[in-house]
Amino acid sequence: MRDKYVKKQVALFGAGNVAREKFFFLEQLFEIECFYDNNKHKIGGMLYHIPIRKWEKKNSVFVIITVDSWKQIALQLEEEGLELGKDYLPFYIFDSLSYSSLYYLKRDFFNGKYLNAEFDWTSLFPEKKIVVIYGNCQTPIYENVLMLNKDFKEKYILIRIPKVYEYDSASELVKFFLKDVFFWKAIQLFIYQFVSKENNIFKGLATDYCLKKLNTGCKRISIVSLEFDGYFPQIGEEIKNGVFPFRDTYVDTLMMQNIDEKKIVEMTCNSGFIPDEEIERSVQKALTGLKKKDFFADIKIYDYVEQNYEREQLCYSPLHPCGCLLKEYAQRILYYLGLNWDIADEDFTAICGVSFMRGFDLPVYPSVVRKLGLLKYSNRYYFNRQCISKNMFLDFKRCIEIYITAIK
Repeated sequence: MRDKYVKKQVALFGAGNVAREKFFFLEQLFEIECFYDNNKHKIGGMLYHIPIRKWEKKNSVFVIITVDSWKQIALQLEEEGLELGKDYLPFYIFDSLSYSSLYYLKRDFFNGKYLNAEFDWTSLFPEKKIVVIYGNCQTPIYENVLMLNKDFKEKYILIRIPKVYEYDSASELVKFFLKDVFFWKAIQLFIYQFVSKENNIFKGLATDYCLKKLNTGCKRISIVSLEFDGYFPQIGEEIKNGVFPFRDTYVDTLMMQNIDEKKIVEMTCNSGFIPDEEIERSVQKALTGLKKKDFFADIKIYDYVEQNYEREQLCYSPLHPCGCLLKEYAQRILYYLGLNWDIADEDFTAICGVSFMRGFDLPVYPSVVRKLGLLKYSNRYYFNRQCISKNMFLDFKRCIEIYITAIK
């Protein structure tokens, strides 16, 4: 059955292994008119009921190069007057529909000849709305959820854009993206987390500046940055490039008192170590902070956190939510868009794995588990991908032992 929208006609240049692998994915996005190939033995044949033809220049057909050695084909097309982006693209750009992939392609190919050339995503998907999600490391989860939703894919095309945290490692890319007026004007649905002008990365990332770049007709939806540090009353100053992301104020205090290391481990492992009132203050402070953020967001989450933080651990660390919280908020985003949740549990688990939210875990003190009566919580912690093996999950006791060794 055909989709409700009219797909753009394209031709795939190359009828080999790459074409076979990418055909069914590309067929979902485009109406494939034919294959082109330079191999005379393939010309006149068929691949997946689509004819294979000798290359001929046709102004009306966009070309997607489907060979690993795509640069050779690109040179052939360039010699006939075709232009990167305007007339053709290599297949891999469509694997993730990523702004970053297109940027690096334009920067590195033909010595940057096309870097500042405008690229019109809407011309490739003329009857779909361009959607982006702007924010931090949580947003790839929502992107993946939307891209798995059948009804969303019928109405929208999602372009993955640089994340706020990428500025540290790819400032050139992010600055170029922020100045790409043509791209910003093409956005028709802008889903965003709030980024303050006082952020400690780059002032130009602030939401206020981004919103001004959009067309007046662009729909804007604000979402909450899922942050909750109520489980972690031990948090002290941030540690840059350390094994642990934050100082542990309880352990630090005991070490300053010259208490034996084994005794410190024994004390902190005791479920009565942290006074109940300190834990309660930590939780209420976290709830108050979340409630303030929630007030300004179009899609709310405070009610869910308030009702569930004692039943199940909702965050691995202050800025990295657990799968249950991400799933709830992803569902709310879909519902806000008028879409139904149609993602199987195993599919959501696959897109919400260790590589996304884990790697900066903070241990939950036994005192916190007891006071909150946590029914479900993580008792194996995974942190600092650089300093500790990705395969190591540590229990609370071992986390404290490593912390003491690391900060001495």
